[in-house]
Amino acid sequence: FFFFSSRRRHTRFLPVSWARRCVQETGTWDVLCSEFFKIIPENYFNIFDEREVEMIFNGLNFIDVDDWEKNTEYKGAFYKNHQLIKWFWQIMRTYSQKELAKLLHFCTGSSRTPVEGFRVLESNRGNFSKFCIESMKYTKDNEYLRAHTCFNRLDIPLYPLSLIHI
Repeated sequence: FFFFSSRRRHTRFLPVSWARRCVQETGTWDVLCSEFFKIIPENYFNIFDEREVEMIFNGLNFIDVDDWEKNTEYKGAFYKNHQLIKWFWQIMRTYSQKELAKLLHFCTGSSRTPVEGFRVLESNRGNFSKFCIESMKYTKDNEYLRAHTCFNRLDIPLYPLSLIHI
């Protein structure tokens, strides 16, 4: 899907299959653009350059860990100053942008952040849904991180201190 959001209140979707068919059948990019501009008027885009339009469609390609941490909720046994949470953010700050993007994709289904930052992160239903880290019981059968992309949530087992090597 191509995606457009006007302040995240009104969304329109244009199926990629329709776009491909339009370009293949006509062989021109102009037809695709004219059909696209029937949905979203061209003058909406006149104030943006191509980089800004890409950001509107895809979000930011830079992940601000401070913004991510600031806009994260904690559930279960976790809270902002829980030792595992402190270590989590400490480790996150050592990651490259590529590694951060992979983790963000694992947790949310997208490797980019919204243009307005993590405070306007959306669930797959289009509702605002902050990133969440929730504790889960540690067992031998349940010892790995688990993500719920529908809810922007990362479940982290409450590891026994004897297993933690930092």
